[in-house]
Amino acid sequence: GGATFEEDMRQVFEEADPDSSGLVSPQTLLGIMRETTGGTIPEKEMWQIINSVEQKDGMIEWMKWEALWEACDEDS
Repeated sequence: GGATFEEDMRQVFEEADPDSSGLVSPQTLLGIMRETTGGTIPEKEMWQIINSVEQKDGMIEWMKWEALWEACDEDS
């Protein structure tokens, strides 16, 4: 499977968001990040990234998140 990182992320998010609301909880997001990064990013840093995303009723719109994640990915 030559799935790109982005496709992986999208798939993970779709599993985390079965009703396709476009929203995931910060806690779910942390789990996703931990899974996809394999522990390469410290949890404190993950929370900083999560907290920098605009939230809606305590939930994160994952389309916004995706753009942010790409930005993070480019830095490394």
